[in-house]
Amino acid sequence: MSERLSRLDQLSRASNLEIQCVPESNSENVIKLVEQLGRTVKSAHGCVIPYSHPLSNTNQTHNQKKLQSCDLGIGGKTSCPIYVVENLSPENKELHAAARKRGKELGYKFVWIRGGKIFMRKDESANYTFVKNTDTLTRLT
Repeated sequence: MSERLSRLDQLSRASNLEIQCVPESNSENVIKLVEQLGRTVKSAHGCVIPYSHPLSNTNQTHNQKKLQSCDLGIGGKTSCPIYVVENLSPENKELHAAARKRGKELGYKFVWIRGGKIFMRKDESANYTFVKNTDTLTRLT
């Protein structure tokens, strides 16, 4: 039952994104920030991004131009990286953190999220592993 509730919780977040590491501002306007993010991402890719595009991988995929606070018109003199990620349920956030930690311990090159699900891959030639729960992580080698 708890697994089903967890899946429903994640499903209810399917159309939500988190924008992380945005510098605080007294004049912050979330609507304008999201609009600017949309314009910035659209121009960086040259097209409208479909829902299934891995926005959570924007900084890794496009190494030549990482998303920065200056791209969104904020940050003043110094700019900092901005991350756009899928909104995960508390359980999945915890599992994702554990997967990143375990992946680092075992030398995994890739840990990512797609559609609220967590995946890992040792290297480019390896098959991916779907991380369903912590048992999956303990079985990894």
